Amino acid sequence: ELLRSGVRVPEDISVISIHDLPASEFTYPPLTTVHLPARRMGRQAAESLAAWVEHDVRPEAVQLGSSLIVRGSTRQRI
Repeated sequence: ELLRSGVRVPEDISVISIHDLPASEFTYPPLTTVHLPARRMGRQAAESLAAWVEHDVRPEAVQLGSSLIVRGSTRQRI
């Protein structure tokens, strides 16, 4: 839609998404994304919930991290 509107990516605006969906690298331009460890997040949530239900162990906050996948939709800093 930006291209159709005359806005150039990444020259005029940088675009970034979250979750690094498989199609992200095949868009025009390829989409810069934040990769989230979705499987690990789901597994951790299920294990925490099971421990809470089965053993009355309340879940604690867990930081799993993320990573930036830089592709063509963001401009390099000058």
